[in-house]
Amino acid sequence: MTTILGKQAELYEKLPDDKVKCTACARYCEIGKGQIGLCGIRGNENGKLQLFAYGKVISGHVDPIEKKPLIHYYPGSRVYSIATTG
Repeated sequence: MTTILGKQAELYEKLPDDKVKCTACARYCEIGKGQIGLCGIRGNENGKLQLFAYGKVISGHVDPIEKKPLIHYYPGSRVYSIATTG
């Protein structure tokens, strides 16, 4: 489900009192209703973890493949890199 704030995340656990535990990184933020995690891109909306940066690309660039950790994958080709906040 997508809302104004983004898309509902998949990597989280529900906790009592509408809290959620984000499991997307090693911080395992426990986020209360209406609060945002340390990353600034995940937050608790009515007991569900939302991704605020979903579908919001802030940068896109074509790079040589050798610049990425894909160095042995199609040498001499190019790769399209994207970035979001967080």
